[in-house]
Amino acid sequence: MGDIFKHFIITKINLGYYEKGNKLGWSPDQWLKYRVDVFIKMCLPSVLNQSCKNFVWIVYLDKRTPESIRSKLKAIQEFHGFVRFHYRRGSFEDIGKHFLSDFQNLIEIRTGYIISTRLDSDDMIHRDFVLQIQSCFKKQVHLAINFNYGGTYLMGRGAFGTAIHKNNPFISLIEEIQNGMIKSVFYKKHMDYSNDPDKLEIYSRYPMWCMTVHKLNISTGFFGRAWLFKNIDMYDAFGFLKKDEASFLLKIRLNISFMRRKSRKVIPFITHNIIRKFR
Repeated sequence: MGDIFKHFIITKINLGYYEKGNKLGWSPDQWLKYRVDVFIKMCLPSVLNQSCKNFVWIVYLDKRTPESIRSKLKAIQEFHGFVRFHYRRGSFEDIGKHFLSDFQNLIEIRTGYIISTRLDSDDMIHRDFVLQIQSCFKKQVHLAINFNYGGTYLMGRGAFGTAIHKNNPFISLIEEIQNGMIKSVFYKKHMDYSNDPDKLEIYSRYPMWCMTVHKLNISTGFFGRAWLFKNIDMYDAFGFLKKDEASFLLKIRLNISFMRRKSRKVIPFITHNIIRKFR
């Protein structure tokens, strides 16, 4: 008897990294060493820390990844059977194509449904992330799942902030396998799920994910309200052993910056609605 569903977390580390690194002024070797280091320190512990381990984690890497990195990752895979490192050709955007070509070999013939979750290699998920996703499974033909409440961590500075982010990249997709075919969570960009009619928005009491802000993360800056007087237990929540603690002054500065950005969005919205009301 096969599993009624299979859950896959899908991550890319360095697909197309020769081209990616050069655009940022880093050599491919420098870029790769840094990204793998962030992956091992931040992302990996959060997945190994999951309270529910009924999933397979597929991590895609470039075919040109040197043996020194491969051997390090091979040791991780041998110790944790649900982690699989796959080496492929192609660009950073080809992760969806790779998974579609691989998934047939990863499921049993009786498997009727698939859950696919996207996870960036420098981000973290809460220890109950997988458990909460799977608790939503009710044999849906198509259901996107999004946790709205999450955090950001400023690497090297120790600041942690939380915010509501409805278009975050930690999207999961439940879907029925039809005629051996699936779409996977990568069939559209995570921002495009905002208008999906079959999307479940989950408002949790605690941050279910955490984006890491670091010097090679060109698309993410620190956002959210920095925690001033209390600290989240990063190890319990994400399996991450937090070594740095942000100064109170830095937290204040981050909060001021966050409030300014927020007001720039809110004020035009309020003004627009006032004008409409009095027309």
